[in-house]
Amino acid sequence: MNNKIPSIPTYVISLERRQDRRKHFVEKNKNKVLSWSFYDAYDAKGLELTYNDLKRMGFDTNQTWKDPMDEQHLSVGGVGCFISHFRLWEICIKLNCPIMILEDDVIIEDDFNYQNIIDLINDGYNLIYPGYAEMGSAKPVEGRIELVIPDYPYWASSYIITPDSAKILVNDEIKHNIIPVDEYITNKLSELNPIAYKNNIIHQLPKDGKSDIDPRWGQNRSYFQDFNVHSYNNVNSVQSLAEFVQNLPDNDVVIYYEDESKFKKYVENEIARKLLYVKSDIIKKDDIFLLNQIQTNVLGIDKIELMPNLMGGKDDFKSDMYVARVSKIKQNLNYQSSWTDTDFDLYE
Repeated sequence: MNNKIPSIPTYVISLERRQDRRKHFVEKNKNKVLSWSFYDAYDAKGLELTYNDLKRMGFDTNQTWKDPMDEQHLSVGGVGCFISHFRLWEICIKLNCPIMILEDDVIIEDDFNYQNIIDLINDGYNLIYPGYAEMGSAKPVEGRIELVIPDYPYWASSYIITPDSAKILVNDEIKHNIIPVDEYITNKLSELNPIAYKNNIIHQLPKDGKSDIDPRWGQNRSYFQDFNVHSYNNVNSVQSLAEFVQNLPDNDVVIYYEDESKFKKYVENEIARKLLYVKSDIIKKDDIFLLNQIQTNVLGIDKIELMPNLMGGKDDFKSDMYVARVSKIKQNLNYQSSWTDTDFDLYE
């Protein structure tokens, strides 16, 4: 390898509790990077980050975002990952020099060369991918067969940013509308001057069914609940439903019921039914996903929902027990104070 000084400050994002991953990174890459250090990732899972915690930190999520590939929502690990990268962008601005950001599951190839990266920075590129996954159609770079202009880059496991690009990425709009970091960088690509290696010189290890970030991978999936849940008893409440939801955020969820004893019985019955599908005599809250997976994949039946499904339309919404977004309740209260089947159909 022909690394030359000056190098680029390099930060390896890694959860402090994952010493196994840190050990593996050092074993594979210790002689391939200079001026590097582990950067403690924000451990959203380990800290059991809640939505209220996130807002107290000055962040919020884009609650309407869905993964363009599989329409899944943001994961807990994805929130922590974004915060980690965001804070490193802030460090880049503070240092006023380019930095390289790596995640701890990468393998650096022998032909990686800091001087080549520095030359690209001097050529005016402010976002450089030594390794990435192209989901679109990258464009060739004239006279440089080893380089491409990325079109739809996935992964943020290895990249170099400059203070100029970091200033573009750091803003209040994204801070209050978090999406996965690779999706966000892709969305900002037109404001940056990116370049990438056609053949990765830094590789991300393949998933083995486990991930601290990606909700699509294995048993570690955990979606981030970026809303609060409220219960409304239509019989005992001193407020009307309209008054109850008036000042609630539109993305919050309301559990509506009329008969508390029926509501309690419904929940008891669903939990009892779920107990039939486990080998042990206890159900913990983390077992819900596993139970639904067993019912769907092993028993070949539809998963049992704890609450009524509103996808069916007006009949579910007009029932004496349902779960709905505040925005949906406000929408229908605003349209009609007294619903009829015909009226409701117009607004579904």
